[in-house]
Amino acid sequence: MIRRNLIVTVAMATAIATAIPLSMTARADEANNSGTGSNSSTSLDDTKLEYPELEVTPRASERLEMEAKYEYNNTWQTHLPVQFSALMTLIAATGSNPNSNLSSNQMGAFNTAKRIGIGVGIGWLALTAGLSQWYRPYFDGYKEIKHMPAKTKREQLARERIAEEAIYEPEDLGFKLEMFSFVSNLASNVALMSANSNRNSQTMLWVAAASSFAPLLFPYRWERVAEEHRLYKKKIYGPIASAIVMPVQESRYSAPNYSPGVGLQWIF
Repeated sequence: MIRRNLIVTVAMATAIATAIPLSMTARADEANNSGTGSNSSTSLDDTKLEYPELEVTPRASERLEMEAKYEYNNTWQTHLPVQFSALMTLIAATGSNPNSNLSSNQMGAFNTAKRIGIGVGIGWLALTAGLSQWYRPYFDGYKEIKHMPAKTKREQLARERIAEEAIYEPEDLGFKLEMFSFVSNLASNVALMSANSNRNSQTMLWVAAASSFAPLLFPYRWERVAEEHRLYKKKIYGPIASAIVMPVQESRYSAPNYSPGVGLQWIF
């Protein structure tokens, strides 16, 4: 009897092991046969995909066009905080005078600090004036994408990504200009204050040193525009609230109870 049961068990296991691969093979053949005619419909199609560059409002190309118009009409206001800081440094350095009865070494140190302060002020004014005249990133970026084709989704995506590059490009330059302006103007004013300037000069140098913080308090529009566009893209993937039922188990061996709740879901 035991030998007979063993033979039956082995036979059933063999049949199951044989049937499973045959069944999987049949299903695979069926799937292949049914998918041969509709391969183009099941394959990934870029016209059915969603891209954040195309879902954001306003699109990068639209924002770039708006900023290009603003930049064209207000190009000489782009660097006002940096220019204000540089102008105050220049005025303070030009009008500073030394204390009386200085030694030749002290007088040489004062003149050197004064020349550095004047050079820093003139240098920043000249640099920002040149940037205002010849560096217009939004206007140049808009001219680049203006004539790009945008009929298919692929062409639209390429156009929007090039527009985003034009939006993000001046952000890094603006941050560097702010930091270099702050450090150079503050350092030149502090150096001149410590170089035996008289009391009247000290007051103006303190005002100029305080004005060095202007680029940090009023950052470039380039940075704000880039950050706003990133924020707009993030808002596309806002959380979705939904009602759920959660199991609540009081102890390890008790039966779970169910309680209603609210869940937040992020889909990227």
